Amino acid sequence: MDRYPDSILRSLSDLCHATDSPADGSTTGVAADFNCGASVTVSLAIDASANRIDEVAFKSSACGYALAFAEHVAGFMEGRTPAELGGGWQVHCYEAFISEVGPVESVRMPCLAMVADAFGEALRAYRLTTVSKFEGESPLICSCFGVSEDVLQKILDEGGASTVSELTQMTNAGSGCGSCLMVLSDLVEIHGS
Repeated sequence: MDRYPDSILRSLSDLCHATDSPADGSTTGVAADFNCGASVTVSLAIDASANRIDEVAFKSSACGYALAFAEHVAGFMEGRTPAELGGGWQVHCYEAFISEVGPVESVRMPCLAMVADAFGEALRAYRLTTVSKFEGESPLICSCFGVSEDVLQKILDEGGASTVSELTQMTNAGSGCGSCLMVLSDLVEIHGS
């Protein structure tokens, strides 16, 4: 009897993202499960000009469920921008993975959570890099995408946008973690007054 169901074994037969870290421009996230001693390291190569995840790689000492889920998440992220991932990428990945491989025993969920944490850490590291490169006098409103109040105000003043969704479409502000949405709403409301 196999240790893993056929659906997991199929996933394990094609781990194309289980490689060394991508070349230039990578950001890394690491997570571990101290109950079982497993860990996973995720590297994302992000094209800064397009703000797109061009390449994903992971290394892990984890179980087959974690490896299969890491491959699933890597395939989902590759070629997308952080804005396209949105704040609900983890839930989407969990649901799509379970739909693909079938029910996952509760004892295996920490394996999946560890993988999600590593990918989340890599995205957070990229966000911090983006924020640390910000230079300017104006307050930084969206730290996910480095959008300042001056940029938003200029778009509103020039009539390029009149709603939060239009600002988001033009700048990506508000499409990451969402913590700046209230400020964006206030800016739009004040400008419309």
